Amino acid sequence: MADTQERVTQLLARQLNISESDISPDTLFLDLTDSFGIVELARAVETEFQCQIMEDEEAHAIENIGQLVSYLNAHAG
Repeated sequence: MADTQERVTQLLARQLNISESDISPDTLFLDLTDSFGIVELARAVETEFQCQIMEDEEAHAIENIGQLVSYLNAHAG
């Protein structure tokens, strides 16, 4: 099974129709899409990782891919 970084990268590339090589841990979500797109990405991540990030205050501080991966490693299950 793919690790969290790889799963997130694949999911974002698929959702945004971009190359996986355009995504790194330092990539900012706002560099990839607008605020509406971020909401759609959050929903896709919630479905993929079976977690509730949109309702978690801690998750609202996530700005880049690396922070999302760290959050998922700590909270998703």
